[in-house]
Amino acid sequence: YLAGGLLALVVALTWPVADLAAHWSLTALLVQRLLLTLGAAPLLVMALPSPFIAALTRPAPVDRALEVLTRPVVAVVAFTVIAVGTLLPPAVAAQASSGIVRLAVDALLLFGGAVLWGPVLRNIPGASRPSPVGLAAYLFVQSVVPGFPSVIYVFAHHPLYPAFAHAHAAIG
Repeated sequence: YLAGGLLALVVALTWPVADLAAHWSLTALLVQRLLLTLGAAPLLVMALPSPFIAALTRPAPVDRALEVLTRPVVAVVAFTVIAVGTLLPPAVAAQASSGIVRLAVDALLLFGGAVLWGPVLRNIPGASRPSPVGLAAYLFVQSVVPGFPSVIYVFAHHPLYPAFAHAHAAIG
C-alpha cells in the first residue's frame, strides 16, 4: 500500500503531470486530482499501521471528528465541497500562479480523498461502518462526483480557466 501510495504521489506531484496541471492542461489537472483523491489517499491511509492510527485518533476531539467525517452523508458533502471548491476558476487561477497555493490545494485534495475513503476503509478505528448495501450505495453516489465536472467541461463554449486558455499556443 505504501509503495502504491507513494508512486501515485510521485506521478501526481512531479514532472510532467504537475507542470502540465499547473499551467497548461485541464486534462492533466483532472488526472492529478484523481490520482491524489482516488489513488494516493486511500493507499496511504491503508499503509498506516492500525496502532499508529489508534494513537492518532485517541484524543477525544480527533475521535469525534473522525466519527462525524466518516459518516457517509458527511463524507459525500465534505468531499464534494473540496472537489468542486478546488475546481472553481479563482481557485485554479490561484494554484496556477502560486506554488504555495498549489501545495495547499494538493494537501486539501489528499485530505478530501481520505475523507472520501473513510467510510470504506476498515483499518480506521472509530469510523462509521455502513452495511454492505449502504456501502454499495455510498460508492455509487461518490462515483458521480468525480465525473460530474466533465459534463461542464465538454459542453462549455469558452475556456473556463484563463490559466489554460493559452495552451493552444504551445502546441500550435
